[in-house]
Amino acid sequence: MASDNTHYRVYLATYLGVRENPNHHAIYVESEPNLDQGSEDISSGHLFHVKGSTLDGMQFELKRAQRNPLFSFLGKSIQPVGWVSHDNFRERIERVCQRIPPPHKQFTLSGQMFPNVPPRDCHHWALDAIHALCAAGVLEPLGESDDRATLIRCRSKVDPPGGGLGVGKVATALIGEGDQW
Repeated sequence: MASDNTHYRVYLATYLGVRENPNHHAIYVESEPNLDQGSEDISSGHLFHVKGSTLDGMQFELKRAQRNPLFSFLGKSIQPVGWVSHDNFRERIERVCQRIPPPHKQFTLSGQMFPNVPPRDCHHWALDAIHALCAAGVLEPLGESDDRATLIRCRSKVDPPGGGLGVGKVATALIGEGDQW
């Protein structure tokens, strides 16, 4: 069974996007969990995602996340999707993710290039990568006692002093099922 002592938590992270990509999706591995229960913003990790647009095409990128996505400028939500072993997690995830084709150029200024082919974006790539990581045995499923609630960034009356952003839990949304965020 996975635990914080031997595994890192893995999330599907959602960021506020712009223009044709209203939200950006990435796989976030919390490889440096918060050290103080009251200071979630000191956790950091790694992002595995594709960058670019459906106008120009996308490419895979692995980058260091200086903080939990919820506490980044454009962070919107994180949804737990599983666990990855501490052992060589970065290389193992990167190897699988690099095999998932990033979305190619699909649109021009005059419209969709291939009208009979459904468009793919970073959300589709992230879901494909999560499924491939599970199939490769790199991503271990959540256990029965693991918290499955999606954490969202929200403004509320219980925000921290000084008006910052609070974090609230919402009902679990299974990947690929139910409403999009």
